[in-house]
Amino acid sequence: MEQPVLIQGAMACELEFLQKKLEKSREVNVGPNSFWQGSFNNTPVVLSRLQIGFAQTAAATALAIENFEPKFIINQGTAGAYTPELNNYDIVVGERYFNAGAIFTGGHTETQHEDLLPWQYLALDRVEAATSLKNCVSN
Repeated sequence: MEQPVLIQGAMACELEFLQKKLEKSREVNVGPNSFWQGSFNNTPVVLSRLQIGFAQTAAATALAIENFEPKFIINQGTAGAYTPELNNYDIVVGERYFNAGAIFTGGHTETQHEDLLPWQYLALDRVEAATSLKNCVSN
């Protein structure tokens, strides 16, 4: 059986159009997550409703990978509100990425607002990450 393409969206409006076009659609629930399995032009597709937030997205993506073994993943809707130049259904292909879950601002006093502190990025290398975390905690 051919591996499906997984298309993800956090909000119902991001998936409604695709759900209507899905051929031979069937809903599959895995825990609290909903998936719709079917095809477009004889290509197997799974649609995934992610909910909002990094943790929800990671959980739904892991469940989809485990249960449907997709060929590749298209995640739509992420960061759509960051710039007024983006519209519904625009496609953005990134040139680089960063791990937004690996940012810290260090310590702050009760009178110092956290937004005023410089953001620092944790290194992705395990040794460097452990050193960065140690420095963060000791400051």
